[in-house]
Amino acid sequence: MAEILRYDAGRESIGLGSYDVETLQILQKAVDGYFTAIRIRDGGFIVLNEDADLRMLPLNPLATALAGTTIRGNVVVLSREEGVEHL
Repeated sequence: MAEILRYDAGRESIGLGSYDVETLQILQKAVDGYFTAIRIRDGGFIVLNEDADLRMLPLNPLATALAGTTIRGNVVVLSREEGVEHL
């Protein structure tokens, strides 16, 4: 199951939609806007706000540690299987 990693270290499991538009809306709401995805070491994905740096969103220490690069704002972590199905 997908998980939101909040910049304040909060975590929340979320279900993704059963069709593309629903999933798009869920991911956009979770990251507060349009998103992009990056691959992480275990083959999964981090979905993040594509304008996080421009908007100066708060640093997300958990996501930064997971990705090995600076990540800002709330993110959604997807397994490899979830990423292949929903991205």
